[in-house]
Amino acid sequence: MVLNSCLADDGYYRTQTYLRGKVGGYLYAGGPCFVQCLATVTDGCAGVRACLGLSDRQSSDACDSCQDNVAIVCGDAQVRWDCSKVDGTCQAGRCTPNGRASCDQLGFTDHCDAEGRPTHCDDLLQVGPPCASFGLECREETFSAWCVGTGGACPPGDWPYFDVYYTGQSCNGDRLNACVRGGLAELDCALFGDGFTCQSSGGRFFCGIAAECDPETYAKSCDGNTLVFCSAGKLTHVDCTALGFTTCDIDPDLSCR
Repeated sequence: MVLNSCLADDGYYRTQTYLRGKVGGYLYAGGPCFVQCLATVTDGCAGVRACLGLSDRQSSDACDSCQDNVAIVCGDAQVRWDCSKVDGTCQAGRCTPNGRASCDQLGFTDHCDAEGRPTHCDDLLQVGPPCASFGLECREETFSAWCVGTGGACPPGDWPYFDVYYTGQSCNGDRLNACVRGGLAELDCALFGDGFTCQSSGGRFFCGIAAECDPETYAKSCDGNTLVFCSAGKLTHVDCTALGFTTCDIDPDLSCR
């Protein structure tokens, strides 16, 4: 929540992406240590910057260079970025997460690798989960690669990420009957998060921990200084002032200010 309050908020999609990253999906920089740092923030965006390792760029700093393991970043953001904070190494003025390969977006074609994982390039090589672990298959379509359901055809939907996108249709016990990139499949909800089972709210079906709200469609709101939002199907209240913000203020991008 503090990250989404200080940077652009893609809300539900960011949360789902973090969860899938645990089983081999799109990964944000930082990994578990970064998330644990965010969970301790009580001084608002200053704390988020500290977790990211960001500080103001000095006038003497040369753009796109490294000072030990600190990247000097120019452009829209004029900052020093301590790569060690996100488990990375400074290379040519940018932080590259350790163990991650760089790639050239212009020359890269999304594809399924030898283990049946969709691969994608956004300067760093992004490798999705083994599709078969979800009961899916990796399929290359035009310039993209996806995990796709192996059942009958269904409306594919529109999803900005390359890993596992599903639209729930019904529950079969703890498992979700879903349309995955245009193919029907039955998904084990436990693969998406600890304690996740199939839930239903307002006639919609999803993998989550409760059925108090639909995490994809629930509109976050303010109750005084308290942010009210849907977390994996659980209606959640968080006091923005306890996290070091001044107030709760909903707009298209931010939550607490």
